[in-house]
Formats: sequence, C-alpha cells, structure tokens
Amino acid sequence: MKYGCKPMSTEHQQAFASTETLAHCSTRLRTWFKLIEQYGADSILDDSITSAFRNEFYDDWRIVDEGADYTPFMYPDQLLLIDYLEEVENFITREVEPVDSEKAVELRKEVALAKSAVSSQAKNVVMKRLSTLWAKARKGGLKWSGWMLKKFAEKVFDKAVEVGFKYAADHALKLPAYIERIERIITAGNGG
Repeated sequence: MKYGCKPMSTEHQQAFASTETLAHCSTRLRTWFKLIEQYGADSILDDSITSAFRNEFYDDWRIVDEGADYTPFMYPDQLLLIDYLEEVENFITREVEPVDSEKAVELRKEVALAKSAVSSQAKNVVMKRLSTLWAKARKGGLKWSGWMLKKFAEKVFDKAVEVGFKYAADHALKLPAYIERIERIITAGNGG
C-alpha cells in the first residue's frame, strides 16, 4: 500500500511517503493522528469558524521564545496555568452550564486536554490547546470567551510584574544605569 503524511514525526516536519504493508501503514496512520491531536492542528472535524477563532487567538498568544515549540513551561508557570484552568472550570459550572449544558461538556473536555498538556507538552502546544478552548467558548458567546481571556491576561500580567520585581531586586545595583539608558533613549526619541 502506498501512502504519505506530513509531518513525518515530532522530530521531522517534512512530508513522508512510502509503500508498505497494510499493518505498517495502519501503525503510521495512528501515529500521525496522535501528532495532529498533540499539536492541535486543524482537523477535518473542525468547523471553519472555530478554526478561524483558534488561529486568531493563537496568533495573539503564541510564545515567540526560542524553544517554545519544544520545551515545557517551568514548574511555577505550570502551577499558574493549572490554577487558571481550574478557575475556568468553575466559570463553566457557574455561567455556561445553566445556559448550555452541551457547550459546558465541550468546554470541560477542552479544559481537561489543556490541563493534561500543561505538564507533558511544549509551551506552544499548550497555547494551541488554550486557543482551542477560547475559540469554542467564543463560538458559544463573547461573554464566555471574554471572561476567559480577561482572566488569562490578568494571570499573565501578574506573573510579568512578579518577574519584573524579581529581576529588579536581583539586579538592583545595575538599575541606575538601566534607568539612565532608558532616559537617554526616550530623550533621543523625543528629539532632545
């Protein structure tokens, strides 16, 4: 049997084609389906609206750090994400389930997938999972996705402030030089 797939594996993103036995082809197909699931790629089962929303959210929240496609979040960040997802679960119970029990089940499934990805997948795989959650919530209503995004942004902002303060404390002796440099850049930018 002749077949082809792309990506070939998690390590090799190029296309792959071969002629093999049906049993071997079946094994490769199962592996390929797992890759699609892991990376949150568009599925033939996804509708175009959810896909568009997911892509929009992922474009906004994709992590651009080097290695984000193959390294996990650090432990404190994993805890923060799990805490966020638990808040989302409570929100689903409180706000979504009374209005649309089917949508609540769908969103809980996405929360579970995102939770399992937090400690076992790369950063951007987690962000794809979150983007799918937000997309499905948005399809149910702007209020739902709006709450989820606002809560996520609050968590990210709080973490950024914490990291900023820690950096400042760890580099206190260098702060006057940094401030002076920033002032020069601002002054030069204002024509002064």
